[in-house]
Amino acid sequence: MRIPFAEIPPEGCRYGFEDLEIDIDRRDFLLKGGVSFSCRLTRRDEQRVSVQGRVRALLSLTCSRCLEPYPFAVDSALRLVLEPIELATERYRLRDPDMPLEDLDVIEVQVREVDLVEIARQQLYLALPARSLCREDCRGLCPGCGCNRNQGECDCALGHATSPFAVLARLKKNDK
Repeated sequence: MRIPFAEIPPEGCRYGFEDLEIDIDRRDFLLKGGVSFSCRLTRRDEQRVSVQGRVRALLSLTCSRCLEPYPFAVDSALRLVLEPIELATERYRLRDPDMPLEDLDVIEVQVREVDLVEIARQQLYLALPARSLCREDCRGLCPGCGCNRNQGECDCALGHATSPFAVLARLKKNDK
């Protein structure tokens, strides 16, 4: 849903969606149910629009260690300012190194309109964890046989060295 800047009244307007359909790359995550998105659009002036809102969704992520899917809840607040690229270029040229925090979330747009679906999609991606782990103590997969070590130990002949330097430790013991 796209709202042109000129159609936003000076007092602002509210939008809310319970089952917003968002196009995502299924390799990144899966959506479990719909995306809930609510926001308030306010025109700061003729050139800038402020967006404040919240995105909620339940995602299915894949653990980086054991490759098992796990649920991940997103409940993210957002505060953005949208402005045309030509204004952003001027502002960056005159930018003070001690800029206020509200200037950190400025999004430059080609067309003077608010794309609510795109904003919600970006917020889902921003909410993803840096390390995708099903739990902090995930033991991962056995490097020898590929067994999920969270579900039990394997019987592979590889043996699990605690460190890649375990061989050096044995050499040091033999020198004594």
